Amino acid sequence: MNGARVEAVDLSLKGPQGWVFREISVEADPGELVCLAGPSGSGRTSLLLTLAGRMRPREGSVRIDGETRPRRLHTLAALAVLPGVNDLEPRLTISEHARERLTGQGWLHPRTKRARIEEALAAVGLDLEPRTPTDALHPVQLTLFGVALALLDRPRVIMVDDVGRGITADRLAEVWEPLRALDHTVIAACVDPPPHAHRVVDLPLERG
Repeated sequence: MNGARVEAVDLSLKGPQGWVFREISVEADPGELVCLAGPSGSGRTSLLLTLAGRMRPREGSVRIDGETRPRRLHTLAALAVLPGVNDLEPRLTISEHARERLTGQGWLHPRTKRARIEEALAAVGLDLEPRTPTDALHPVQLTLFGVALALLDRPRVIMVDDVGRGITADRLAEVWEPLRALDHTVIAACVDPPPHAHRVVDLPLERG
């Protein structure tokens, strides 16, 4: 499935402790890899949730292929694993997590489920034993598995948080290259963006 165009203009979000982010604009063409780059506390996760229609901004607007309604944004944009938002259960296996992700999509024949799961894993270059518990995965595999789970939703945009967490510099390409190769629009939050990102949005720390 092809990616979608994302247009977010002058987004601002305020929480109990003050501004989370202010006047941030994000633009992505279909199939692009766009990085939200900033230190911890710069609002990266909240911005991803706002772009995906899961949080309502104080100011600004979000459009995905011209759609602005949160329910439609939910359909068009899927979340990979966001720490503290939709963490994986460590003791569940690859297969169990994938079947759980497919639960809300109506009845599917077991062969269809297996095919969908295999397709999603292959899209990010993973070849995993279905009975492997997720706490046995390397951080590279864990990040890519989160993306594979998002692919099961059949979205057009995928939101990936904290890319690079727990991954040494010499292995970061193992994550970034599959993300860039996807046909979907990918918006990824990180500290240091890769040189081949199509666009980078720098997020400053907000005070007050």
